[in-house]
Amino acid sequence: MGDLFDGIEEQEIEEEKRKAPSSDRPRILVVGMNYIGDTLFTTPLIRALAKHRPNAVIDVLNGVRGTAMLTENPHVASVIPKPARGDKKAMEQLIARLAETRYESAVIASTSFESAWIPYRAKIPVRSGIRSELRSFMLTHAQASKNRHIILRILDALEPLSIPSDGVHMELVLTKAEEKDAISVLSKKRLAKEKFLVVHAGATRRQKRWPVEYFIKLITTFRKSVGAPVVLIGGPEDAMLNTIIAADCKKSIALDLTAAVSLRVLAGVIRNAWAFVGNDSAPLHIASAMNVHTVGLFGQTDPLVYGTLHEGGTIISARQTCPPLKRALCSVTRGCRGAACMDNITVEEVLDALRAIYSWA
Repeated sequence: MGDLFDGIEEQEIEEEKRKAPSSDRPRILVVGMNYIGDTLFTTPLIRALAKHRPNAVIDVLNGVRGTAMLTENPHVASVIPKPARGDKKAMEQLIARLAETRYESAVIASTSFESAWIPYRAKIPVRSGIRSELRSFMLTHAQASKNRHIILRILDALEPLSIPSDGVHMELVLTKAEEKDAISVLSKKRLAKEKFLVVHAGATRRQKRWPVEYFIKLITTFRKSVGAPVVLIGGPEDAMLNTIIAADCKKSIALDLTAAVSLRVLAGVIRNAWAFVGNDSAPLHIASAMNVHTVGLFGQTDPLVYGTLHEGGTIISARQTCPPLKRALCSVTRGCRGAACMDNITVEEVLDALRAIYSWA
């Protein structure tokens, strides 16, 4: 009986610790990434930290572009936006703020010099991260860089602190209002209960984009052969590209959401999709975080590093069509000037992958 009551007492103590004011609890700073997809890659690390240190307050210093991916994350107390590059005054104010907060430790997900320099300047006593870019002297706990998937590389920052991983699945938590808004958008076209396909033709760089004419052929052929509705998505930067696709595909597209909804409502739309197809870009990783069937198209970027890891992910890579030397150079540069390798991914390859997904829909 003594063991039973001891267990109950321990649970009560832990509950009291969680209810304690944040000023009385240890604080940990996660130095995150800048972009949307990269920010999602850090969520397994944040979850592992929270599981290992349930009483700690976890703040995340993150690039502004990716902060929306951490809103409503149950493990994050607050998200601190990084100052704009070159804003020295804002950076000094940030460092002073971090120093005043008195973090007990910083776990650095990014491998950039600046990401280690900030907690070093803020005099956070424990600073754990990956050795890179001549920054080891700023880390109190350093882990050697390993050539593997970026999520696993980020998790390596926990190893010097003897904190175990809690899996590689990414987390993106939406509010009930955001989920409701996504359903409302779909309901206007009677898609809320349909097994629709989301298509995203954009990417940050030309080298990562599958040709627009291939997307047009894919959408029209998919609509005829599979019959499922198609939803076209993209941000303001994809407007010109998607205008061309929509004009050529006409009635093959059931709903065009280009620059029509917020990023988080768009995530809700993707969550309700049966499948997603697109280049290596933020929407692909959002779909992966939402555990949606995905067909990811990879050219310059290595899918072994940036590919989807969830069970429903299919990767089609153009890298295998390049000569070994060119492929090696591509790994350490921005790739070719054009997107020649992406031309080698055929429409039929992508259709076959989608047909396999929809064969049991």
